[in-house]
Amino acid sequence: MNNKRLFFITCVFVITFSISLSLVSITLGRYYSTVSSDDNSRVAVWGVSIDLDSDDIFQKQYKKSDSTIVVKSESLVVAPGTSGSATITISGVSEVKSKFMLAFSATNDVFLKSGTYLDYTTDDKDKQSDVFLLANDYYPLVFTLTVQENDGLVKELKQGKLSEVADALNNYQTTYYDSKVFNAAEDIKTTFVLSWTWSKSLNDKADTWLGATYAKGSVDAGLVLNADYSYSIEYEFEITVIQVD
Repeated sequence: MNNKRLFFITCVFVITFSISLSLVSITLGRYYSTVSSDDNSRVAVWGVSIDLDSDDIFQKQYKKSDSTIVVKSESLVVAPGTSGSATITISGVSEVKSKFMLAFSATNDVFLKSGTYLDYTTDDKDKQSDVFLLANDYYPLVFTLTVQENDGLVKELKQGKLSEVADALNNYQTTYYDSKVFNAAEDIKTTFVLSWTWSKSLNDKADTWLGATYAKGSVDAGLVLNADYSYSIEYEFEITVIQVD
């Protein structure tokens, strides 16, 4: 996602010497002066790279500390009691000035809106029509975004819903990077870490409803109120580094 603009330096030296000699006597010699120039140039070094380590953000299986597998799937999944993170690093030394352009758009997050839902936590046939009330909107995944600049200090930009974290990064771009120029030969080392966690037993009934509804592929007709929910995560984190005059 990096945008590399290179520029070329061409050096042309035109040196003209005008020499005027006034001879006041006869001479057998010949006077002259000369000058030469032999110069070269090269392309300026860009030297800025962006590295993305996102192998651990979402996985097909999750293990406990003793290597016991607690979640296993054919596709990337999230589940209660799991967590993950991604690290984005911008680093290098450029011979030209540069600027950062960051954008974070959150398209989808896992959530269940407030309302009344069927309780799928029981196998008791006499309780198949039991319901539970979700008083507030439920966002089980808690996202955290941190940044570490050249000063080495880790700053937490936001912890909360995915959309809130996205807004925090976009605000950081506006308040800091819009006016920030990295000078030529300046050492650049900026690291962003996006992490998430889904606490186990945060809300068993809501968690079970989300998993059961995804498995069935539709909302149960016995639902008391219309559901507004999502069981997928979609976002785009874009970083561009460009040369400036």
